[in-house]
Amino acid sequence: MNWGKKLEQLLEERGISKAEFASKTGLSESYISRACKGDYQDLSRRNFERIALELDMTLSKLSQELDGKGQTLPGDTSGRIVEQLKISIRRLEKKLKPGTN
Repeated sequence: MNWGKKLEQLLEERGISKAEFASKTGLSESYISRACKGDYQDLSRRNFERIALELDMTLSKLSQELDGKGQTLPGDTSGRIVEQLKISIRRLEKKLKPGTN
């Protein structure tokens, strides 16, 4: 399965439309649609982080999911901690926004 199809599968598993996901990540719907079709040549690290955060995944975990290898990246412990903190902060921010509970 290619990267784009796997991303699309992850969205479907979570019951998230491409439009909703685009809105939550701050990326355009056409950008998400292109990524799901495998056109991710312009996928920056920042946009990859946005996708990972919205899926509540670390960059390493998302990379593993998308490449299908399930391998951890060596020496990535500190990066995973920082990413998990970002995810936790994002969840808290969502809970604190009025009308989102």
